[in-house]
Formats: sequence, C-alpha cells, structure tokens
Amino acid sequence: MTEMDVDSSKAVVDLTQVTLDEGISSAVVPSAGLLDVLENEKYCDVTFVVDGEKFKAHRVILASQCEYFDRLLYGPLKEAKTDQIALQDTPAAAFQYLLRYLYTGQLETIDIQAALDLLCLADRYQLNELKSCLEQNLSHHLSISTIFQFLFYAEAYNCSDLHQICTTYIECNTHSVLCSEVILNLPYSHFKSFVSRDQLLVDEIEVFDTVQKWIAQNNPETREREKLLKCIRLSEISASQLQEKVASSGLFDKPVISKALEIQSSASEVTDGDMPRGRTTDSNLFADAATTIENYENFSLKVHPDFYGEAFRGKPSDYKFYILSRASHKVSSITLMLCDVFLVNKLKFEAYSDSWREDGNFDEIKEPFSYKIEVSKDSNSWMTVIDHSNCKCYFTQQLYFPRKAVQYIKLTIMRAHDNLQVRFLSCSCSSSEQEPQFRHSNGILAPLTPLTPAVINFMTVVHKGVRCFLTLHQPYSISSITLKVCGLVGSAHVVVSVSLVNKYKQYQVVADLKNCILNESDLQITFQERVVAIITVDILDFSVEGQLVPLSKDTPISIKNIVIGQAIVS
Repeated sequence: MTEMDVDSSKAVVDLTQVTLDEGISSAVVPSAGLLDVLENEKYCDVTFVVDGEKFKAHRVILASQCEYFDRLLYGPLKEAKTDQIALQDTPAAAFQYLLRYLYTGQLETIDIQAALDLLCLADRYQLNELKSCLEQNLSHHLSISTIFQFLFYAEAYNCSDLHQICTTYIECNTHSVLCSEVILNLPYSHFKSFVSRDQLLVDEIEVFDTVQKWIAQNNPETREREKLLKCIRLSEISASQLQEKVASSGLFDKPVISKALEIQSSASEVTDGDMPRGRTTDSNLFADAATTIENYENFSLKVHPDFYGEAFRGKPSDYKFYILSRASHKVSSITLMLCDVFLVNKLKFEAYSDSWREDGNFDEIKEPFSYKIEVSKDSNSWMTVIDHSNCKCYFTQQLYFPRKAVQYIKLTIMRAHDNLQVRFLSCSCSSSEQEPQFRHSNGILAPLTPLTPAVINFMTVVHKGVRCFLTLHQPYSISSITLKVCGLVGSAHVVVSVSLVNKYKQYQVVADLKNCILNESDLQITFQERVVAIITVDILDFSVEGQLVPLSKDTPISIKNIVIGQAIVS
C-alpha cells in the first residue's frame, strides 16, 4: 500500500479538528532548553525544504537523536555535503512536530491527521518509540468514522499494535461498520480487502447487503464488480434468503445460486471461498491437553486454533475441571477465553457430582444443579444468553442461543449439592438451516421444531398403578409432547403432568386420558405453553380384555420416542 493509497480522498475522514488528548513523551528526554535553540535558529547548520517550507536545524542534535539522520547528515550520501536538503512526500506540519520531538523528547497536543502523518515519518525514520506512543494514543480515538483510516495506516506502516486494536474493534462492531456511510465511500481496493475478511462477525446476508449498496453507489468496472461478488460466501446465506433476496437482486446467475443451495442441502465439502466467516465449526472442543484445576474461581483458560475457524479442539475425556458447589452463599464460576472473537450460538457441556462418578449409577434422579451462561466480547460487558438459575438441570446441557460475537464464556453455578465435575464438550456456530430452531425467552429455549430431549427415566408405584418420571436434562418452554408407552398392551387411565420443579403443588395436568388404548402407538398431547423440566406419566387401572392387571416397579414399562415442541395451531 502506498502513501497515495492511504491519502485517498474517499477513504480519509476530516480529522483536523480532533486532537489527541495526551501528550507523548520520550523515555530519553533531551534538554528542554534545546527548543529555544531550535526556535531561535542559533548555530543552525542545515536547512530542510519540506513542501515548500524551510526548517533550519542542527546536524549534531538530529544525528544524536535519530540514526536515520546520523546516516543522512554524516554518512557517505551527498546530503552530508550540502547545507540544504529537500525532503519529498513529507507534510510540513508533521515534519515540524518531528523536529520539536527530536529536540525535546516530547510532543504537545496534536490533531489526529497530523498524528497520522507523523506516524508515517516515525516509521520512515525508524523512531520506534515515537511510533509506539502514537499507536497507543490513536487507539483511544477509534470510532466508526476513523476505523478505516486508522486500519489503512496501520497496514501501510507496519503498526502491529494499532492494527490488532483496529481488527478487534471491527470484530466487535461489525454490524455498525457495515451499516455506516463510511464503508460505502471506501475505494475499491480497501472495500474489497474489508469484505474479504474472515473475521466479519455477522450473518453473511449483511455482507451481501453492503456489497450490493457499494456497487450501486460506486458503479465499479465489470472486472472489479465480479471480484467483489466472489467475496460473498453464498453457501452461508440461508436458502430462503438466497431464493428470494439474492436471486431477485440480479447480481448472481442462477447456476451460482443453485450451487450454493446444493452445498447447503448436501453438506458438500466447501471450498475456500465458501468457508464460514468468524465462527467455529461443529464438534470443536475446548482443550488441547489434559488439565485438572481444583478449588478455583474465575479461572481464565486461553486456547489456540489448530486450523481455520476452530476455537478449540481435543478429546472430551482429555479435559476436565471442577467447580465447587455453592457454599456459604458463594457462587462459583469459571470464565473461558477463546483464542479470538468468534460467532457462537451453540454450547454443550456436561456436569456430574463426585458421588455420581463414584457409584456409576446414572439411572436414578440425583441432586440437580442450576446455572447461567454469560458471554462477552471484551470481558467487560456481559450478556446472559442462558439462565437456568431457578431450574433443576442434570448431566449434559445442549444449549442454543442467538448468534453472538464471543471471546469469553462464563459458566456460573448458582446451586449444587456437591462438587461438580464440569466438562465443556463443544462450542460452535451452526447454520439455522441445519440445527433445531428455537425461540428464546428469558434465557429458556422454546423449540420451534420437534426436539428429542435428553431425559432421565425413573418409575415408582402409586395408588392404582405406576408413575413414570421423565426428567429433562435442561428446561424447555413447550406446548406439545409426543411419547410412546412401551411394554404394555391393553387399556388404562393415563394422566400426563408437567412441572418445572419436583413439587406436588407445582405440577399441572396436561392430559387426562381415560380408557386410553396402549398398543405402543404415539400419544400426542398439547397444552398452554409453559416451562417444563419434569414430565410424569401415570398409568392407572391398567386392564387387559376387561380384567384389571396390577402393576409394580418390576413391570417392564418404558417411555420412548419422546418429542417436545410447540403445538401446531390450525
């Protein structure tokens, strides 16, 4: 990238009225009295001609403060033998600030545009300390209007710290950046570089919208237009949006859209151009090596990717850590830091108490735990995406939530009756076309498509029959249940009840089926939507050909084919 590229009128925002709030100081400070020597032009022995202006200076001072000027003024170059030196491609105001810095080791208040010009000179003259200070100060002035100009300067002049800060800012504010007017005014090369980025943490349809707007406003040449369209990863746009919005835009031919639909429907291996942006893939795991941590709070784990798109990986059995149960009203939590900011909408972990592991019996209802999940991009501002604080949860938790740009994930155990061994299994971002769809209400999942939940089966004897407990591993907000009673053929009085907690007065009867024929066919039940964690199925007065048959705990009864979801309203 050249300086002319950086100074493109379309890319640059007017920053001359904005100043850096803090002065910049050097670790090595020359005598403050040298500034008077510079301003009085006393004993000056060299003159720099910069952008039509003349600046007098002292060779020995410049050479002592900057190796570049030492070589220029006392080396074998022709400038060492002349009293007047012309400097090309150098803004006069920035050069004046540079001289004052070299004479005093300090830089007074300066407007941002001058700071960017000075950054260029600091890189050219290898003044790394000044360059680092400018990067730090400029980073405090990042905004939607300045982000691209800062980013382009950082790339042009090898400012790694400023570049990283700009990149993080874009990842955390991608939606706002894409919706801004600034991006539509970028020149082609800068715009293409931006929309080609892997870490754009938004749905791909937003990238399409921005490219479409830029093309309409800037009317690029055919070759440039085609290259921009190749930056859009069509297979990451939902089928409905491809068929309606993208197809109707006229930007893509039908075969191109058909290929993207084929990739989605067949789960074909995607090419580099179709790889998902800024998100993990299914079954990526948290750990690279076995680690056990006990008696901690707010432990931060750094993990690193092995290949594109992965935040973490490894075998589930390789990684475990313990979270202490709530004791003395103290909440236990763990914070995991991913190696970068990723789009995440899916999380899976499992939790067992120490006693469950010891006896190896997972068929009986054990003491539950409650928890909440929070996510953050910067570890300062947190958002609760799953809140099971007042719910009873067991074993494996398979969680979905709206896509979020995430680098930090915090699991907080609100209640537990024993030490919990918690193991994170996966964290990823999955397409809504491939996964169950949910509505989210106060941190509780409401499945919009049929879902087969993980359950714990337990049976006990009650008056006139038996009661089967179906304890969901996690609560759901549902209005329909489908299940099958297996092991019995006959008729019975079947009562199905649901509850969030295992308390008698909390149960609600959702089906009271008298003379229900049991022949291992599905029973479909609908009711008013509510949050459910426990389902009970009472099988009473069971009879075969009119004769009552007593049931006991040893009767081989099981509840299978359990599906929950939302009732279909006709």
